[in-house]
Amino acid sequence: MGKTSAPTRILITDSSLCDHPDLKPIIDELKAQGHIVDTNDELGKYHFVAGPNCWYCVPEVAGLFDLALKQARKIASIEKKAMPKKEKPVKVPKVKKESKTGKKIKHVIEQIDALIGEPTV
Repeated sequence: MGKTSAPTRILITDSSLCDHPDLKPIIDELKAQGHIVDTNDELGKYHFVAGPNCWYCVPEVAGLFDLALKQARKIASIEKKAMPKKEKPVKVPKVKKESKTGKKIKHVIEQIDALIGEPTV
């Protein structure tokens, strides 16, 4: 069992669940792999916690913790891959300056046009 390169952050709102026989071995293994498992009993005082990453974990469904965690990690992986990549800025071609010869030719043509009274080009 090695360290993970992308640790999963897990928040448990009832620290007593960490001692549940179905959860303890899984949580210990996750911590050993480098995943982050935090507990915050303050959040347990709420009757309802909402969010895209919430899962209702009570002792009766603790046996499904491993399955729920695998699904959450799959979703996180898919979302990470679906994130738009930074686009490279489009290079705008440089506008070439008119050469000295081109300016001289243009000037001569303008002088000829002025002398004859109509455009030659």
